[in-house]
Formats: sequence, C-alpha cells, structure tokens
Amino acid sequence: MSESYGGQEPELEAIEVVARAWWLGLIVGLVTLIGGIVLVAYPGPTLTVIALLVGIELLIGGVFLIVGAFGHPAGSRAWGVLGGALAVIAGVIVLRHPSGSVLVVALAVGIYLILAGVLRLVGAVEASEGRGWLVLAALVDLALGIVIVSWPKFGITTLAIVLGIVLIVRGLALVMVAFALRSVGRELASPAGPAGPAVPAA
Repeated sequence: MSESYGGQEPELEAIEVVARAWWLGLIVGLVTLIGGIVLVAYPGPTLTVIALLVGIELLIGGVFLIVGAFGHPAGSRAWGVLGGALAVIAGVIVLRHPSGSVLVVALAVGIYLILAGVLRLVGAVEASEGRGWLVLAALVDLALGIVIVSWPKFGITTLAIVLGIVLIVRGLALVMVAFALRSVGRELASPAGPAGPAVPAA
C-alpha cells in the first residue's frame, strides 16, 4: 500500500529551485572569499575602500540569504529572511558613511555580526545541508562581532584584517554549502527522486 507525501511537495519544490541555483551561492562565496583574502593580504587601504568593499559584500550576501531562505522549510525560513535583511541594513549603513570614522564602520559591522551569528546558529541547527560549515561561520561571526563591539577603536589595518577573516570564513562556508546544494539538486533531479521513508513489506 502506497503512502502519500503530497504535503511535502511544495517544500520539495522550493528546495529544488534553490538547489538549481547552487552556482549563485558559489559565485557569492568565491567573491566573498577573494574579498577577505585581499583585505588580509593588503590591509593598508583607506577606510573608504574597506567600507565600500564590506558594504557591497553585505548587500550581496543579504540578498542571497533572503532568496535562499525560501528553499528552507517554512519553520526556519524566517531566520534566513531576517538575517538577510540585517545584512542589507548593515550594508546600507556602511555604504552611506564610507568616509566616516572607523568607529562608525566598526560598530555597524560588529552589531550586525553578533545578531547575524545568533540567527545563523539557530538556522544552522535546522539546516539539512552544510550544517557544520554554517555553525563554524556563525561562531566566527559571534566571536569577532563581540570583539569588535567590545573594542571598536581599531586602527584601519586591524579592522581590515578582522573583517578579512570574517569574509574568508563566510566565503568558505558559502562555497561548501553551494556544493552541498548541488548534490541535493542532482539527487532531486534523478529518476528515483529523493529517498523517501522505507515502507515495510506486506
């Protein structure tokens, strides 16, 4: 006797759509990773350059988080949307004050990292793919966010290195999750489809 799983079809369809766009996550991850490497390798640019680079990355990452959230189960979807919205807001704040003080940029990014770290940690627990990398990225966000808010009077070079580390870890996490989504997409696209629960023989 067959069992119907029609109630899961909308969620499976949403996951499949996001899995097909795994390459978008890969691109965002690689851009983030390269930006982090540049900041760590060349930590001497002006505050304006740092703010523009980080602000643009936050905007791109925020949009990606919001879009990707719709591939998650309904219960955990809100965490991705909220995290993406926070990234967009932080990106706008940083871009609006690219030539401001190091304190403004540091506090905006630090507060965002703390909030995003908490949201990422909650979302990572409920994630089915790339959970380990998501947890690592969340813990790094939390730790560095707390450091920045506790001691926001960084020099430009120190701020660049700290933000570079954040971007490198985030970029690696996004790349690994993108490959995990590619595997899910291939599984969903296979003739057998996703493996369902075993039905005991009569």
